[in-house]
Formats: sequence, structure tokens, C-alpha cells
Amino acid sequence: MFIYLIKNKINHKVYVGKATSKSRLTQHSAALRRNKHENAKLQADFLEYGDDAFEIHFLERNLTPETVEKSEMKWIYLFDSINPLKGYNILYGAKKIDYDKNPLIKKTPVYAVYRDWE
Repeated sequence: MFIYLIKNKINHKVYVGKATSKSRLTQHSAALRRNKHENAKLQADFLEYGDDAFEIHFLERNLTPETVEKSEMKWIYLFDSINPLKGYNILYGAKKIDYDKNPLIKKTPVYAVYRDWE
């Protein structure tokens, strides 16, 4: 299992995700090219900027099922990718949080709720 980052080289927004195999990255690419990606903001920017504006980075590899969720949440927090000005994530891992409708998220970072990353 691993954590990956999809980065828009033009506006510098990022998407952090987790996967068990590289086929998840292929799924992202295929959905974006077909205009069928589940993340509307990522899809809109892909249509606007094109395939060449995006790059993929591996942030962590060889994670276990016990550590992958915590690791994903850590990276989402570190990149602040739940913030629509900085990223495309709409979830902290498996937890959906509406950044615009939840003023506490701006004041209560995820580490305050989920302290045991290490």
C-alpha cells in the first residue's frame, strides 16, 4: 500500500490518495480523460489545464493496512489539500468534511482529532 500525490503544476493544487496497487493511478487517469472523475474540482482543472499540467509523486510506500489510513490523513493535513484553495481532497481519509460549511475545520486541524499518526 502507498500514499500518492497528484499535483497540478499550474495552480499547485494537490490531491492526496492511498492505494494498494498502481492500478488506482490508472483509474484516476482513465476517469479524467473520459470526463468521468468522481472529484468535480479535479476534473474541471484537468479539462482546463490538460494532462500535461499534472504529475504524480509517491509520498510513502510499503505501508500496512494498519498504517495507511493514518498516513493518508497526515499527508492531507500537511498539504492542507482539504482546503479548496490548496487542494482537491474532499475527505480526510474516509471522513467527509465540507471545508466551506464547517468553520471548525479551519480552527481544528485533523491532528487535534487524530493525534496518533506515529
